[in-house]
Amino acid sequence: MEEKSLGFLGVGSHFGEISMLFQCKQTATIISSNYITCASLSRVKFFELNTVYPILNTLLRKEIIKYADPLKCFMEMNLNKIAYFENLPKLVKNDFIFNMKHESFDKGEYIYKNEESSDKMFII
Repeated sequence: MEEKSLGFLGVGSHFGEISMLFQCKQTATIISSNYITCASLSRVKFFELNTVYPILNTLLRKEIIKYADPLKCFMEMNLNKIAYFENLPKLVKNDFIFNMKHESFDKGEYIYKNEESSDKMFII
């Protein structure tokens, strides 16, 4: 899959918060185009700070709502096609979006079989 540039990060930018908040895979590839100095926050410290200062969690989640990531927009559009999801608050939709794992199936492959116990919900 070809990667395309969606923008450039500058002083004061941040990344990795989606992966930390939702414990999912990174949603972007970041490449240094020049010498940079940056700071990082470990997963343990991130959760420690969120426990001590719960407002951080709320502020980050509200900021993530504004992201125009193409995959996020596509997933939200599909959630909105499901009647009981369309009026959910965007914060709840983001929780759904970033907690879903993407799966692909070959033609003729069983996705779900009658009488099976389910351990996941699918959205096509």
